Amino acid sequence: MPHRTKAELDRYRRVISDNVRKIRGGMKQGDFAKRAGISTSTVHRIESCKNFQADSLLRIAIAFGIFPYELCLTEEERKNVHLRTDVLVESFKEIIKNEILAELKKS
Repeated sequence: MPHRTKAELDRYRRVISDNVRKIRGGMKQGDFAKRAGISTSTVHRIESCKNFQADSLLRIAIAFGIFPYELCLTEEERKNVHLRTDVLVESFKEIIKNEILAELKKS
């Protein structure tokens, strides 16, 4: 595993903190924590860019119906991931369409 600098770790903590705040919205920390199955102090640690366990992120992602990696992406990074996914989906659709047409021509 590559060594991460303090600056890199701090950046990820900030991004995760921002994303958790966005997901929580107007919900109280205690209500958010209860829904995610984590403690209120864990929510506070995450939002304060402090250390926390990966399991907490997994619980948040599951509780709020998102992929865990999305908590680690900035808005810009998230858009780029979705754009790349859309391109892949369209490519697969085209491949499948061509395969179906080829099979129909054989019949």
